[in-house]
Amino acid sequence: MKERAGKAIFAAGSGLVSVSEVLDNLEAEAKQIWIKRAGGSQDYQVASRAYEEARIRFKAAQIKPAAWEQLRREIEENESTITQKRESRRLKEAERSRIERRRRTLAPIWSL
Repeated sequence: MKERAGKAIFAAGSGLVSVSEVLDNLEAEAKQIWIKRAGGSQDYQVASRAYEEARIRFKAAQIKPAAWEQLRREIEENESTITQKRESRRLKEAERSRIERRRRTLAPIWSL
């Protein structure tokens, strides 16, 4: 009873007539949020479970720094291998070109 009287006096003194109604609504909402956890249907419980599930999915989707570093090293190794293979191919193509040039120039000589 004292609480209601205090709210009424505060509302009248501050010029906010609907303060008690707003406070009652806030209290009802707070009770809905903070009801004991056993029920499981309260807003807090639903939000808490959704948060935990999202946090678990987020954590699973993250790449660990060690895995990231390993992947970076593999990329560097693969790029190095590609560079070596390209150089080897270039050298082999140059050798093939020299051999083909010799074959073309020596072919008329051999036919004599």
